[in-house]
Amino acid sequence: MDYQTTINKLLDGVIPINLNPLKRKYWPRFAFHFTDIENAIEILKLGFICSRNYARNHNIMINDNASEKVLNNTNPRVKDMVRLYFRPRTPTQYYNEGFQTKRSRNNSEFSANCPVPIFFLFDLNKLLISSGVKFSDRSLALSENVPLMDTPEEFSKLPFNDIYHDSGLGDMSSERKTEVKHHKHAEIVKRDILHLDYLKWIYVRSVAEKETLINLLHDAGIYKYDKIITVSDETTFYMDRNYIKRVVLGENDIKIDSSVKDPYPKEWGDSQYAVNPENTEDFLEFKLKLTQSNGNTYYWPKSKEKKALLQDRVGFINPQSDYKLEIYIDDHIAYKGAYNVGDDLPF
Repeated sequence: MDYQTTINKLLDGVIPINLNPLKRKYWPRFAFHFTDIENAIEILKLGFICSRNYARNHNIMINDNASEKVLNNTNPRVKDMVRLYFRPRTPTQYYNEGFQTKRSRNNSEFSANCPVPIFFLFDLNKLLISSGVKFSDRSLALSENVPLMDTPEEFSKLPFNDIYHDSGLGDMSSERKTEVKHHKHAEIVKRDILHLDYLKWIYVRSVAEKETLINLLHDAGIYKYDKIITVSDETTFYMDRNYIKRVVLGENDIKIDSSVKDPYPKEWGDSQYAVNPENTEDFLEFKLKLTQSNGNTYYWPKSKEKKALLQDRVGFINPQSDYKLEIYIDDHIAYKGAYNVGDDLPF
């Protein structure tokens, strides 16, 4: 028996996992690593993913999107491991995907946030047969000492129906719900460092976030990943919080299409600016930074004003023929793009 045989049985439905056909043909092919865009840039610069302890010791991790509450209960050995999942759309991802107000984050179960999520998809079979890689049948973020496995026989006996569970838990007992949630977080791990040899795809949520990731990589002189950066959908992401879907840059204006979910208190109505700007925990602050080709930089709104809404259109007083645009939400990059009037010409 080998790993690929079991993977093929999962893909073909021989091993039942109750996923819809689209997900069944997709999820079992890969191992998934989920992180924020700032960490993703660092990973692609380095050429490897590293463990939490390695990252902190070498000052690598920028945005810590893990829950401190969960980490405090995690076996210390796990912090020396690079961690991947057998699937996307885990319960942890549900709580930390997308921009959330500080109050929303603090009131959530895990108090963690991953504003611009990026998925690294690795060839599962090649990863499992590589040296030093092990896997578990449930989350390693538990106080118990979860066994690690490393043989095709053990892999074939994993509780795949629970690992790939993707429907409601409402009719289950509380004990059964907990059990399934733990299995959904079954992990693939490697000590210290995982190189990107078996990286197949990099998935993002939107056209705007793809553009942002590519532009940030180009700023760092990295072009080789452009062809594998792909916009995914609800088969990978929950896509149910605040993020920027698409930005259309023009000579006279900027059009911003966003997914919006409670970015500010409902009682503010349609106010164009923060009604209570001092209450920074209650709204997502939206800022634009425009840099002209001559180096001049402009910010909107002005420093004394706070914008709470994800604006859908910003007009220019004077036409702008060549500029770079950055959008920040709560001081975290949400979009980066560039415009040159020549790009709109048909010749």
